[in-house]
Amino acid sequence: MSWQHTHLPRDRGMYMPVSASDEQEAHRSQVLRLRGFDPNVEEFEAFNFFTLEEAKSSVFGSTRSNPVPVTIGPGSDGGGKIAVVIDMVKPSYNPDLIGPSEDYPDWYFEGWVMPSGFTPNTKFKRIRMWVSTLGENEFIEGDFLHWQWIEETAAATLPIDASILKLNPSGRARTLLGSQGLQTIGDVLEFAKRHDFCEISGFGPGLLANLKTKLSEAGYDVSNFTFRH
Repeated sequence: MSWQHTHLPRDRGMYMPVSASDEQEAHRSQVLRLRGFDPNVEEFEAFNFFTLEEAKSSVFGSTRSNPVPVTIGPGSDGGGKIAVVIDMVKPSYNPDLIGPSEDYPDWYFEGWVMPSGFTPNTKFKRIRMWVSTLGENEFIEGDFLHWQWIEETAAATLPIDASILKLNPSGRARTLLGSQGLQTIGDVLEFAKRHDFCEISGFGPGLLANLKTKLSEAGYDVSNFTFRH
C-alpha cells in the first residue's frame, strides 16, 4: 500500500504544512515512520528544492570552513529560503514508499540549517528531508520533498559508546544485533541510518519496538528506526 501525496497549491518555491483527515492519520503515521520521520512533529512539503547533483555537492564538497548548502523554500509562513548542509543521505527502495518506477530510489536526507547572518548566535538546528521521486535519476518538477525539524531530545543517560548490554535487551535481541557486529549504542544508531531492521534475519517488529523503547528511555532519537514488513 503506497501513500498518496497530499497535493497542495502548486506555487513553486513554497513550503506548506501537510495535514491529514482522521481516517488517514494511522496510515500517515505508518508512512512517516517508514520514511524515518517523527509522526509527532509537524511535516512540511516543498515544491522548489535542490537537485540530486546539488545534494551530492553538499555531502562530498563541504568542508568545516566552507560548507556547501542546498536550499528549499521560501516558506508559506513568511520565512525565506532554508539553507541546509546535508551530512547524511540514505536511498530507499522500500516498495511501500517508492514511486512508479522501481529502478530509482526515494531519498532520505539529514543536515544542519545554516544560521542567518542576522542571527549569528542562533543555535544550529537540524532538519530531515524525504524526496519522493517519479522514476528519474534526477529530481524533476513533480517530485515531492517532505521535511521536518529534528527536535532535540533530552540528554542521554547512557553514552553513545556504551555497550548495548547497558540497555538490558533480551538475549535474542543481543544475539541478533551482535551477529551484525552491533556492540554499542552508537553501532545501533548508525545501522538505523542506513538500513532497515528487517535486514537482520529473525529480528522482528516486537524486538525492534522493545529496542526503540529502551533507547528512547536512554535519551536517544529512534524516529528513523524502520521495519519493512
